[in-house]
Amino acid sequence: MSAGFFPVLGVKPLAGQPVMLDGATMAFTIGVTVCCGLLFGLAPAIQSVRSDPTAGFGAVSRGTSAHGQVRLRGALHRTSTATV
Repeated sequence: MSAGFFPVLGVKPLAGQPVMLDGATMAFTIGVTVCCGLLFGLAPAIQSVRSDPTAGFGAVSRGTSAHGQVRLRGALHRTSTATV
């Protein structure tokens, strides 16, 4: 972040002061990272386990996915794309 954004956010920059990270901050950061990894890793895996693997082989099976699953897949994709 450049110094130009600090007045907009109402934050004063640390004028040469060292930034210290304590154990609680590191634990929180690691916990959030692990939870996000599990969420974005397990949700598609669980969804694929619930689906029928032979449904994709037939021409009729196109478009038979439940609307809720399509919305969940789209929301996960948009969220994961937004975080990158």
